[in-house]
Parts: sequence; structure tokens; C-alpha cells
Amino acid sequence: MMPRFLIDRGTATVSAALVAPLDGRWRLLASAAFPASVELDAVLAYVADRAAGLLGDLPELAGQVADWRRRERIAATSQIPRRIALVAPTARRIEDLEAAATQAGWQVAGHLSSDRADALATSDALGDVELDAIAIAGTDPPRSDERAALADLASMAAAIVARRQQLLPILCGAAAEQADRFPIERVIFAPAPSADGTGDAGNELARLLMALGGETDNARLATARTVRTLAAVLDRTIE
Repeated sequence: MMPRFLIDRGTATVSAALVAPLDGRWRLLASAAFPASVELDAVLAYVADRAAGLLGDLPELAGQVADWRRRERIAATSQIPRRIALVAPTARRIEDLEAAATQAGWQVAGHLSSDRADALATSDALGDVELDAIAIAGTDPPRSDERAALADLASMAAAIVARRQQLLPILCGAAAEQADRFPIERVIFAPAPSADGTGDAGNELARLLMALGGETDNARLATARTVRTLAAVLDRTIE
């Protein structure tokens, strides 16, 4: 097996490590971190040069390291979280929605619920100029007291969405009944959040929000895969 690079591209730094199988185990040969503005090839060349200097008694491996441009690269990319406002008829439903959003890596910019609504909360939740999405959630099927509240909340959210072409409306559960208030080509339909983000529906919502909010190689997903792999290797459960 050949040496390979492990790369973490963050918002402030770029880090790289060179690993190789030695005596039946993967070993760290060298690593380094630089400001994110530094070219990746320059970082990899530096790491490879450091590793080559330590492999004098392993000429075959040193030759593979010297040919660093052909070595496999496994990379994870950290990104600034996208911002989302959460809208729901009750504070409890907001909590369920927030559990799914934070699990998916979104930054919750504000909350708005009918039982805790005021002018300042509305302004904070929906008027954020850096907002990327608004998620509106109701139970599925909706309770009778939720249906009227969802209509009012959707009306307020739709007024904001209509003025901002980049803002994404995400309608969860019974909120889908209010789809005609929004530009249909921008609407994302999603399952209702389950209690505390648990259960099949909650997981499906988190997966959908993760797909909408980031790339497939982001560091959050890489961390999850790492923990899952360690648990499998060590025969442990994850809580």
C-alpha cells in the first residue's frame, strides 16, 4: 500500500499529514499546518520533504514519498455554517426543528413561534441579511390549533422570501399546505421534525438539511465517519 495524504482545509488553516503502512499499521510520517491562503501543493511538498528526511533507512518508501504528486489524497473541508431561521406554531416544535438543524450543521440565526412571538423576535428571525434559509414546521397531520398559526407564520415568512431571491423556504410537515404562498420553484418540502430530532422522520429531516447546507466532503461528515469507523474497529457503541 502506498503512502497517502490526509488533508483538512479549514476556514483559517490548511493542515496535511502523510501516513503510510509500516509493520502492519498506518503510521504518521510527517504533518504541518499553514494559513488557508497557502497553496495546497506547497503544503504537501513541505510535508513530503519532511517525511523523506526521516526515511533514510527505508529507501523504497522514501522514493514513494518523493513522488508525492502521485500519492492519494483524502481531504475534508470545513466551511462557514449556513444560517437558518426557524418558524413553528409552538416553542416545543421549534426545539424539535432546532435539533435537526444543528445536527445537520446549520447555524440557527433566530426563532419565531406563535406562542412567543413579538415584533423584535420577528425582526431578528426573518430580517437577518445573511440568512440562507427559513424552515417552517408543523406536525403531520397538523392539529387544529396549528393550522391557523401556520397560515399566519407562513404569510410573514413569504413576505420576506418574496423580497430576497437567494432565500430558501423549507416547508416541513404540515407547513407544506402553505406552499402556494411561496415561489414554487424555490420551495423545499421536508418531513416534520420528530421529538428532539429522534426517530426516522427526524433523521430524514437532518439528512435533508445536511444535503442543503454543505458539501459531501465537509469536516463534520468526516468526523462522523471517523467515530463510526473507530466504533466498528473497537466493537463499541455510539451514544
